[in-house]
Amino acid sequence: MLDFKNMFENVDEKIKKISKYVFYVISGFVILYGLYSMIAGFVAADNFGEGLLIFVVQLIVVAVGIFAAYVSALLTYGFAEIIANTKKTKESCKCDSENSESKE
Repeated sequence: MLDFKNMFENVDEKIKKISKYVFYVISGFVILYGLYSMIAGFVAADNFGEGLLIFVVQLIVVAVGIFAAYVSALLTYGFAEIIANTKKTKESCKCDSENSESKE
């Protein structure tokens, strides 16, 4: 069940989890598409050389697709890390400012 009260708490952890899940889902779809297109291309080819060429091209497409999903996940995960570090810095500044005010 969706909990809208805590929607904006632990945003960094939520973004990290989502980036991992999205990477796995995209990679799975790319692999399935690649296998389908490799088999379909190999079957539809007129000769072995043409089928092999289609197979190799689709293998490259799968590799590029997985690499693109990986880079996308890295960027999203890095953004979540920035949020986490900013939150830690903000909390430490609050503590420092509270300590300096209490000393005066």
